[in-house]
Formats: sequence, C-alpha cells, structure tokens
Amino acid sequence: MEEYHDGHISDPMVSDGYFSVNMKMDATFKDKGRQKMDELCLYKVENGKITETNYFYNQE
Repeated sequence: MEEYHDGHISDPMVSDGYFSVNMKMDATFKDKGRQKMDELCLYKVENGKITETNYFYNQE
C-alpha cells in the first residue's frame, strides 16, 4: 500500500452467534493504483471466540 486516503468501520450488527461489520477503504496500491473497497465481514462466535470468518466485497 502506498497511500491510505480514507476508511470507515461500522458499528457491529449482532445476531445469535454471529456479528458483522461493514468496512470501507480508499487506498492507493503500488501494483493496482487507487481503489475503493466496500467489504462486509461476517464472524461466527462460539464460546467467546471467533471460529469462522466470511468476507464479501465490492471494488470500484
């Protein structure tokens, strides 16, 4: 990463053993140039620990 321009992480949304957050980032990368990313991060929690992760994202 060459330059970080902006970013945001939402408040978590919690539901029966899972939580999710939305992450947005605007950054410039050496090989790919400037990119804006919008990512939904889903986490499964068991016994107080994250046991599974899933990431869904869009790139502009």
